[in-house]
Amino acid sequence: MINKLSPISVEGVPIITALTLTSLSMKPLEVVDLYLNEPDSGGEHSDDQYKIIVKIHKSDHENIGLLNRAVDLVCQTQWPRGVPKNYVSPFVDGDTLVDKNPALTSYYIVTFKHPEPPKLHPKNSSITVGDLVRLHGCAELDLKDSSATIVLKLVQVDKCYAIDDRDNDAVKMMGADQQELLEAYVKAPENIRVAIRAMLKLSAKD
Repeated sequence: MINKLSPISVEGVPIITALTLTSLSMKPLEVVDLYLNEPDSGGEHSDDQYKIIVKIHKSDHENIGLLNRAVDLVCQTQWPRGVPKNYVSPFVDGDTLVDKNPALTSYYIVTFKHPEPPKLHPKNSSITVGDLVRLHGCAELDLKDSSATIVLKLVQVDKCYAIDDRDNDAVKMMGADQQELLEAYVKAPENIRVAIRAMLKLSAKD
């Protein structure tokens, strides 16, 4: 899963800033906000980047552990004697947002972003708030920020969906053909929906 550290140089001094990963999320994560069609701009905290913001339940040790390892390796390489006082983590504790949304207290809020739009899988997927996604990218030092900030660089977004499988409750990634079927499903009459549900192994409540 971990590929390599990516070296670059600043003012002639080589430093290692990014840990390249094949995936930055093991289990799919729920989208709470996104800017995939156009960059986040015009707001007080906008940075003109394409981004997707997800929530990670504090009991999701797999995803938290994976992200922590990615961030820790960048920190250990960049600051072997310990992170500086102005270090900024990519994790936002939902407890700090309880005034805006009490339901977030059990979650970490994490933003993945990039100056260029990410790849979508399946291609041309329609992703909205509440969807489940698996994310690909890397953890790296934000050289544009005056503070010691680690950011999660967004490279690819895989749209996921839950398959109604009695033997396996895992959330599986949606294939391109299944994406097309689901889009057709939304517009189809009930008799056609029954056939599509059977093909996708979806329950009647979906």
